Amino acid sequence: MSTVLNFPYLKPKKYIDLSFNSLHDGNIDDLIKTLEKSEVLEELNLWSNRIALSDSRFTDALAQNKTIRVLSLGSNQIASEGTKRLAEAIKINTSLEEIHLGDNRMGDEGAKHFAAALAENKSLKMVSFYGNNIGDEGAKHLASAFSENEKICVIWLHQNKIGDEGAQYLADAVERNAGIEKLFVFGNKMTDKGIEAGIEAMLADPAARKKKLPARQEEEEQEKKQRIPSSATEDPDEVIFVKDELALARKEALLSSKDKEIAALKAALKQKDEELHAKDAEIAAQEDEIAALKEVLKNQITYKDEEIAGLKAVLENSHAEVPRSPTMELMMSKSKSFAVEPVVEEDSLDDTRDELENDTGTLHIVASTE
Repeated sequence: MSTVLNFPYLKPKKYIDLSFNSLHDGNIDDLIKTLEKSEVLEELNLWSNRIALSDSRFTDALAQNKTIRVLSLGSNQIASEGTKRLAEAIKINTSLEEIHLGDNRMGDEGAKHFAAALAENKSLKMVSFYGNNIGDEGAKHLASAFSENEKICVIWLHQNKIGDEGAQYLADAVERNAGIEKLFVFGNKMTDKGIEAGIEAMLADPAARKKKLPARQEEEEQEKKQRIPSSATEDPDEVIFVKDELALARKEALLSSKDKEIAALKAALKQKDEELHAKDAEIAAQEDEIAALKEVLKNQITYKDEEIAGLKAVLENSHAEVPRSPTMELMMSKSKSFAVEPVVEEDSLDDTRDELENDTGTLHIVASTE
């Protein structure tokens, strides 16, 4: 698609996808006009372009649009100044429900600007700020906004530079705002895994968070009441925070409760690890047993093969001539040396002689006996 956009083509569309189009601040005039004039546009996808929001033309048009619900500006070139312009538009816009700003260059300063916008915006339900070099300071400002904004449900903050301090601010926001359903913080710089585990546990049990809200609100009211005029100063209009023993005790109790909750989560994680190790050991033992059975079966098969081969050899030899023993050979050779001639009775000889004489006249018989 050409980066020279056509307003008549774009104006009637509810969904516009111009991702991967090499768009930048200098070639989006028709797109800006569409934002200003469209009465049907609901989703605008500008993912993976070169838009920096270096001027306020786009953001001014966005502020006045009454129909857009989803805006994707991920993987562009939006830094803190561009984020500031966008934040000002978010303060005014009342239709936007999702904004995707992942993989830009917001930084802590940009996060601070957007947090200020979230304090006023009442329509956004999902925000995505992953991969924006946001650290603890930016997380602190965002967490403050998340605590108060009752519309926010889903927050993407993974792959940033948030450490334990910033993560704790976010955990406090989740505890205070029962409307937060999902918060993604993986791939940051936290070292205390208990904080992330605590966030996941709270997100998994929104009912428990709702039960804690009245007590939390009461504590905040008490803190506000601690702000009273000081009679110890010359200026009666000066206001200070009085930190009495009760307030300190409440804070210590809250910290202790959180410590216990984190300890319980760590213990649960440890138990899970032990169960996994036990399961691995059981699987290894089963594998060893299977290997031993395979070896036994292999030996049995080898033995049976040898037995079958022996039986085959016996059967083959049974069809061949049975070999004679030396004794048998001697007996057979002796039996052949005897000349056995037929025995003729005398009467029979006489009769035969007479017959022959009558036929031939003369018969000579030589008989030898032993």
